[in-house]
Parts: sequence; C-alpha cells; structure tokens
Amino acid sequence: MQGFSRHEKMLLHVCFMVSAFCGGFPAARAEFSLQQPAVVAGPLGQDVLLPCQLLDSQHEKLLNQPVLYWEVDGKQLPFNENKTSSSFNKSIELKEVRWSDGGTYECKLSMRTDRRRSFRLKGNKTTLIVHDTMTFNLSSHHDSLLRCEVTVSQDPGLTLTLTRNGCVMQSSAPSERRAANGTITLSATVHLSGNGQYGCQLRLQDVLITSSSFHSQQAGRYQLQDERRRYSEPWLLYAGLLLVPALVLLAVVAAMLMCR
Repeated sequence: MQGFSRHEKMLLHVCFMVSAFCGGFPAARAEFSLQQPAVVAGPLGQDVLLPCQLLDSQHEKLLNQPVLYWEVDGKQLPFNENKTSSSFNKSIELKEVRWSDGGTYECKLSMRTDRRRSFRLKGNKTTLIVHDTMTFNLSSHHDSLLRCEVTVSQDPGLTLTLTRNGCVMQSSAPSERRAANGTITLSATVHLSGNGQYGCQLRLQDVLITSSSFHSQQAGRYQLQDERRRYSEPWLLYAGLLLVPALVLLAVVAAMLMCR
C-alpha cells in the first residue's frame, strides 16, 4: 500500500458483541484469540469492511480496555478508536477504496489479563483485493469466442473459472497484463459451444472474488436466419404469373388492330 494520504477517509467501526461458545473452549483455545477472514474483495470506489473479532476466553479475565492496532503491509494505520465498550469485536471500514488500498491487513490488540501481563495479540491477516467490474462478452476479434476480463490490485494466485450451464469448461491461471500503476488485468477466453448460460468467476482458492454471466442464443439466431433463407418468398414466380395475362392481353389487342 502506498502511503496514507487518505487517513481522514478511514472510519473505525467498532462492532460490540461478545462471542460466546456453549460448553466452553477446547484446551487449544482456552486463551483470547483474534480472528480475521483470509480474503476480502473490495469493488473499486466502494466502502469495504475488514472484520476483526476477539474471541472471549473462559479461563482468563481481561484487566484493561484493549488497545487496537491495524497494520497494512507492515505499516501501522492511524485512526481514532471508540472506547465506549469493553467488548472486543472490532473492524475497520475503508471508504471508497482505491487501487493503492489493496494489500495485507493485520489486526492487533495490546491487552492485559489476570494470567498474563501486558501482551499483544495478532490476527491471522486479511488480503484485501480491490477489483473493477468484470466484463464477459463476445470477443471484439471473433464472434465465436467469449472473453472474460477483470482488473485487480494484486494477484496472490487468482484463477478464472469459465462455465456453461454450471459445468466447468476451463479453470486455470489467467493471462496477465500489468499497468504502470501496478494493477493487473486478468483475462481468459472460451469458445461458444451452443446455447446456454455461460459464467466467469474470479477466485482465490475457494473464495469467490467476483463473477459475471453471459446468456447465448447464437445458435438459435443462426438457425432462424437459415430457415428464412430456406423458405424465402418466390418473388420471381409471382412476377412471372402477373406478366402472363398482360402479355396475352397485348397479343389480343395487336391481333384486333391488324384485322381492321
């Protein structure tokens, strides 16, 4: 992430709720812990929420209000924290995300319990992928090819999956084109193979980032055109039938004039 010129646009959302688990925690999770989603997708220009949840402990008692920190790519984000509650579910919302907001975000808490002195908890990090609107349409160079294209802030191993009527036609690492601003345009093409609903999905492993669809009726259109050609009106025959009476009438008139 490049600098922090938009600090005033970062709004800390503190969602106060206590996570409770019936029956208590297993031994491996007896202490406080932080949870973050592995991936968050952020449409360019939209507000994006980055969750961070402090899981409560059945075996420790909190002795102070935790101090919240957020880092992106190792750099601390400045913000004002709402301290009106001692509950610990906290998230930040980035306003009108830009390409430069893409990166790896980590939630941290400085806290103290009855079993441990001052210490800092770390979350398991969230990758924010900023993307624009995916396009999925007929190729401008060939009307029998569908082209899927989307621009992203970074590529940590993304794949484009192309489907027809829900069945996977192609799933692989897409072609890449890098821009001067650091963004990456991913693309893939697939042949039209008849009518149906075609889909394109951008994924990071099992996480869906964004998708688009295309409904094809090409075969039906071509078939209709062929039927029209096959059963076109016999205009020449009609013209011939109309000319025959006229020619007969002219012949009769000519004969009558010659007999006079």
